[in-house]
Amino acid sequence: MVKRGGTAVEDLQSEIWRMQLQSDIAGLLNLLRHKSANVRARAALALQVMGANAAIPSLQMALMDETDPSTRRLFIAVLDDLFQLALENDAELPPYQHHPIVSLIDQLSGQSHEQIIRAAQQIGERGAKIAAETLVRVFENTELPSRVRLTAAEALLKLDCAPVEVSLLAALRHPEFQVRRSAAGVLGQLKAAWAVDALIAVLTDPHDSVRRMAQAALQRIGTPEALAATGSSEPSFPPPPALHVPPVEEEDTRPAPPLPDDVS
Repeated sequence: MVKRGGTAVEDLQSEIWRMQLQSDIAGLLNLLRHKSANVRARAALALQVMGANAAIPSLQMALMDETDPSTRRLFIAVLDDLFQLALENDAELPPYQHHPIVSLIDQLSGQSHEQIIRAAQQIGERGAKIAAETLVRVFENTELPSRVRLTAAEALLKLDCAPVEVSLLAALRHPEFQVRRSAAGVLGQLKAAWAVDALIAVLTDPHDSVRRMAQAALQRIGTPEALAATGSSEPSFPPPPALHVPPVEEEDTRPAPPLPDDVS
């Protein structure tokens, strides 16, 4: 589509300049999802020039979804620059050591499952909370194998940034057996396929009730791996517990007995 002042993309480039001058971070973040790779790249560059550290989470998500190779490289460069700025301004963030955190985030969106696992492990070991949202994205991706999602969950626990469902993983290792048993039961109710390996480990728990709950949870999850661990061939779908309804007492219609005479 052609407009009087130029193409729609050219008009958007002028709009990007306006957003940059007005520090319109939200507007630039919206353009990271634009259908034009050129617009996405220019929006990212504007965020870089602004030093918009607040844009880091959205840029991470955009990097995970970006398919254009040159735009991916640009996102990585912009993130690297913003990360360096964030590290300079926040003494609590860990140093990069030997590998930039941004390159590990890039690996989380790769095709190799082993690469994703290694990247998640390194992010957890380095305590890079700045990458937590990207790890959550990996954990929530149900198309990934359970072992990959479990590694992302373990990393989130190390970062102390775990969503509620991931917190159940930590509860499986609680010193009180009642907590471990309850966590296994809830994971079974949620049919948390990502937690199969963790539940299999609980089959060796020293407390019998925890082991039985873990076995029941695996049977309810019902994946081939879970069933193989329990020696079952079919998933278990236990019926809901019957509600206990107390019997209705019949009304006593007999006349009340006479009161005894007062004792003087």
